[in-house]
Amino acid sequence: MLLCKIKGYTERQKLNQKLMR
Repeated sequence: MLLCKIKGYTERQKLNQKLMR
């Protein structure tokens, strides 16, 4: 459960970085 949440968070952060760039 926690791992899934962390994975989703990391994926979201990556997407945010792509958008920022």
